[in-house]
Formats: sequence, C-alpha cells, structure tokens
Amino acid sequence: ILAFAGAVAAVNSNNFSAYLALGKPHLSTLILVTRVAVFLAVAFAFAPNHGVVAVAYAELAAAVGSLLVSLPVLFSSIRLRIQDYLASLWRPLVASAIGASAVHEVVQAIGRPNGVSIALTELLVGCLVGAVTYPVTLWLLWRLAGRPEAIETMIGRRVRDWLAGYFRRGA
Repeated sequence: ILAFAGAVAAVNSNNFSAYLALGKPHLSTLILVTRVAVFLAVAFAFAPNHGVVAVAYAELAAAVGSLLVSLPVLFSSIRLRIQDYLASLWRPLVASAIGASAVHEVVQAIGRPNGVSIALTELLVGCLVGAVTYPVTLWLLWRLAGRPEAIETMIGRRVRDWLAGYFRRGA
C-alpha cells in the first residue's frame, strides 16, 4: 500500500518545483492542504476499526487526492496537454513494470529468505537485475517509439559526450 502511495507521490513531487519556478508557491500550499485534509479524513474515519492498515490506505488516498488536484493545476499553469504529459510517462512506466517483474521473478527463483545471507543475495541480485533491466528496457522502448526528442535523448547525449571526453583524456 505504501509503495503505491510512494509511486503516486513521486509522480507529483516535481510539480512543487514547477509552481515555485512559475512564481506561484501558493499552489503548493493548496495541494499540501488538500493532501493533509484527505489523509486526516480517511485516517480518522477508518483507523479506529482497521488500525494501522487504515493509516496506510489514508496515505495512499492522500497521495491520489493531491495528485488529482495538482495535475489539472499544473496543466493549466504551464499550458500542458494531457496527451503530451502521458506521452512522456508511458515509456518509464512500462520499463518500471518490466523491471519490477524481472526483479520479482529472479528473487523468487533464489528462494525463501531464511537467513541474512539469502536476504543479502536477493538484495544484491535484485538490484543488479533492476539496474540492467530498467535502462535497457527504457532504451528499447525509446527506439521503438522512433527515438523522439525526450529525456532519453538528453541523457544519451550526455553519456556520449562524457565517454568521448574520457577516451580523449585517456588517449
């Protein structure tokens, strides 16, 4: 539950910087007040009967509620179309899902952790699989999409320039 809440909050996290850059910090306050109000309403309504799990759901509801307020405000503030926003998100979302599935399958294949050494092995192998799977999948999706001018292009140029400079200095 908290992982999903964190994912939703991550989508919303850069919006606050955009509001500050636009000279509209009051929008951040409006969204944070919405977040707190939703959290408190859900937590007080359900926590007495459902305990700590209700608090986790309250966090998820608060993250979703603030996102539902933040995105329309952001779109209108910077004149961004929903289609353009979604077009920039689909590749990272699909790459994340594929990477998470790969990590899950590999960790499941290792077995049940019954000690620290197995848990550390799962952590190390999972991190390595994720660190390889996500960028490779993202790169393949970017290529399949026709190599649009996007963040992948900027990162690719920076890596290329860094490698060129590194090899020039080493030669």
